[in-house]
Order: sequence, then C-alpha cells, then structure tokens
Amino acid sequence: MYIEQYENGGGYALHAYADELARLSKEEVNLLAKKFLRNLFLERRKKGVAVPFSYFCIGVVHGAAKVMPELLQYMTEKHPSLVVTTNPLEAKNASCTTPLKDFCDAVFRTYCNGLYRHGPMHAVSLVGVKGEERGKFCQDVLDMISRDPFLRLVLPWGELSSLHGMDPHKSDDGPILWVRPGEQALPLHGSFPKTRSRYVTPRCPRVFTHSIVKLTIHYLFLVIKRTDSC
Repeated sequence: MYIEQYENGGGYALHAYADELARLSKEEVNLLAKKFLRNLFLERRKKGVAVPFSYFCIGVVHGAAKVMPELLQYMTEKHPSLVVTTNPLEAKNASCTTPLKDFCDAVFRTYCNGLYRHGPMHAVSLVGVKGEERGKFCQDVLDMISRDPFLRLVLPWGELSSLHGMDPHKSDDGPILWVRPGEQALPLHGSFPKTRSRYVTPRCPRVFTHSIVKLTIHYLFLVIKRTDSC
C-alpha cells in the first residue's frame, strides 16, 4: 500500500497496484484487501468538528479492473433493451430516455482520446428498480463484481457492511452503474444560426446592431469531470 498527499489541498489518497498483488497467494490478497479497506475507511476526529472524517479522500487499486470487460459494451450486448436516462451536454436539465444500445452507439461514435461528445448516462441500478429508478437486476454483473477481492467486501451485503448477508434483491444502496463523458470544453457556436436575416428589424436597427455582436461570439461550455455526488 502507498500513501500519496495531493499537493493542491493536502488530501491523502491510498494506492495499491494489481501487478504487485499478482505475486501474492489468494489468502494473502484477501488479507491485504481487508487491511486496505479498513485503512481507507478509517476516521478521525478534529477538535471543534462534531462529525468524524476520513483520513483518505480516495483509494485506488491500479490495474485491478483489467480482468473485467468494458462494462458499457458488456451491458449493451447482454441487456440491449435496458432503458437509460441521459441529457445533452449543454443542457443538464433536459433529460431524456433511450435504449442502452442507442446510447452506447452514440458514445463509441463520438469517442476520441478518452473523451466522448454525448450526454452522460445517469445512474442505473444493478439490483432492480424502485419508483422512478432505471435499471434491472443483473446477476451476471453482480457475480463479476463479487469475484473481485476488494469490491466484494464493500458491496451493500459484503463482509464489511453492517448488512452483511442481506439478500441483494432488498438492497436500497446499489451497486449502480453510470457513465460520464470526461472533462472537456464543448464549442456551442455550431448550433447558432448562420444567417442574420431573421434578426433584422427595419423599425429597430439598433436592436440588430447589439444583438448580432452577441450572436457571433463563439461560446464554450465546460463539461466538468466530477459527478454530482462529489
């Protein structure tokens, strides 16, 4: 395990590397996974602060997901009719629904260098839906997660959970799957009208003069990488 202190803010991150863990036996990996997660979730108290807080901001096991398939493509192949919720990049509140296959096609069509130019896929529950949630019970994905020595411990019914042994069908706390496009600056001027005739009003030429300057500015929309929960 390795501890890194982020220079901008001083936060701590806990790291491990799958290629180093490959040298250990199965029993040793399971033991290290428990130690890693217990250290990751360790809390401390600070004078004047009523609520305890974690030492670490995040924990990362580098390379551990290489044994898993690319989840969006996998879900599209196994559950193509699943309906998901998305929205245009420049209109966060304009949500719409689409089949997972169509969403996946749009992602791979616009993907380049780790980013794609299509809306996010909002949270999809992997343990069934309640109310207005999107998702379904995906036993195949849950089995895949359970085979990972780190992830299976922190499932809502995992060994480190206060609800250890709970029926996954009764989970109100995920797991969930979502997709984000990556942080990027998105040009919006392509969606503006190229002609100005519709804005010309003979009776009010000054309105045209001021409006056309604003309409010809090339705007950028910043898509933040962080999710709403961060």
